[in-house]
Amino acid sequence: MDLNNLSKGLNLKDLNLNASLLSILYRQYKEFMLPIVVVVVSIILVVIIVIPQTQAFLQNREELKKEQDKLSILKNNYSLLSGMDEADLNVNLQALSKALPSNKDFIGVINTISYNSVRQDVSIDDFEFQVGEISKNTADELESPFLSLTLNVSGSPQSILKFMAELYKSMPIAQVTNIKTSAGQSTLKLQFYYKSFAKGNISADTIIAPLSKEETELVKTVSSWNDTSQGFSLPIAISSESQASASPSATEISSPF
Repeated sequence: MDLNNLSKGLNLKDLNLNASLLSILYRQYKEFMLPIVVVVVSIILVVIIVIPQTQAFLQNREELKKEQDKLSILKNNYSLLSGMDEADLNVNLQALSKALPSNKDFIGVINTISYNSVRQDVSIDDFEFQVGEISKNTADELESPFLSLTLNVSGSPQSILKFMAELYKSMPIAQVTNIKTSAGQSTLKLQFYYKSFAKGNISADTIIAPLSKEETELVKTVSSWNDTSQGFSLPIAISSESQASASPSATEISSPF
């Protein structure tokens, strides 16, 4: 029992000593307690409230700027489109679509050959589409696929040269890649280009820009090309026996397309 009483006495003494120490520390640093509490509370408020609110404010301000930019783009696009002549746009679109069609334009190819051969007094002996080139699919979207055509023509060298020159100024876009001539006849290898329309990914932040000066001049140049969209008959040469039995209107063979 004495030992228990002794331990209890010691514990009480320790408690009294600790209490006295705390009392001394409190009296000594009492003027610093309130600022310390204020600082701790302020730090807690900053971490819990101020920082999240600041982040949310900055995020909202960024979103607001994006929406304002979209609105500005929409206003500019609307102003640009409102000032355009829809009739002129349709005319230009039709001209460009004829010059570079969106698919294999067999009829356009036949028409442009017919039109220019008649104008330049060139006879078409025969022609042949290269099936391998027709079905060719290019992997590069920027490269235009083409129809490859072998054309046998008859006429004077001057007429054939003018015929080729007119092909370069006719729709659809054509290119002569090879020429072989012999005794008033020539074999031409031609390429007629086409290209499908690009998939449009137009969104609210897409800027619609007017045509540049170079692009406008290009549209004018293309629009001045020979429009061969009307149907023409190929002046295919026929034998003398056929000429004797055929009527005058039978000397022109209609396009099979």
